[in-house]
Amino acid sequence: MGKPYEIELRSLNQTYQWALKVPIERLCSFINASYGFPMVAVGSGGSLTVAHMVALLHQRTGTISKGVIPLDFISSGKSIRDTCVLILSAGGRNSDILAAFRFAATFEPQQLMALCMQTKSLLAILSKEFRYTDFLDFDLPSGKDGFLATNSLLASVTVLIRAYKEAFSENYDLPKDLPSSHEIYEQLNALAQPLFEKDTWLGLYGGWGFPVAIDMESKFTEAALKHVQIS
Repeated sequence: MGKPYEIELRSLNQTYQWALKVPIERLCSFINASYGFPMVAVGSGGSLTVAHMVALLHQRTGTISKGVIPLDFISSGKSIRDTCVLILSAGGRNSDILAAFRFAATFEPQQLMALCMQTKSLLAILSKEFRYTDFLDFDLPSGKDGFLATNSLLASVTVLIRAYKEAFSENYDLPKDLPSSHEIYEQLNALAQPLFEKDTWLGLYGGWGFPVAIDMESKFTEAALKHVQIS
């Protein structure tokens, strides 16, 4: 299953500090060019959480936006031509995300960018076939994610919030540091101990809580922890 999850959690603050400082000029340029157009953000697994975060950020600019999985995206047909598309991936190797990028590039939307949290990926190779597309990848200090998207998800969300903040002068306040994994565990253990004994959880969300609910459902399902329904 890759790295132990506890080790990944210990790397979160290091990843966050990196994401606060990494250059994002090209990402800002893409977002600026997308102003006034609908945005479709495509992701699967942990990256679907990022896609829904992008949708919320873009809606704040006054334009409709949607986060979708690759299958829904490919089923949309020619309707993407008057939209901007952002393809999101942690490792850039899954066949569904590669198919989504090829589909988008073939139909030539207003703007197309792929954002990948790993360099030298299959997605990077594919992007070179379409010169009019934009591709941006990073090398995370924490390295490759384990079984569950963790550091890549945090890095993606952080750089995207920064980009929308800089592009549109939005008042998004990002903290200077994250609490340690031990502090998070202690707080959750105190608040949610009665829930740990339940096999089925119901997650209620609203507003900015939507990506959190999606991520909870994704992680609980992929790791077979609990039955989760979000509403």
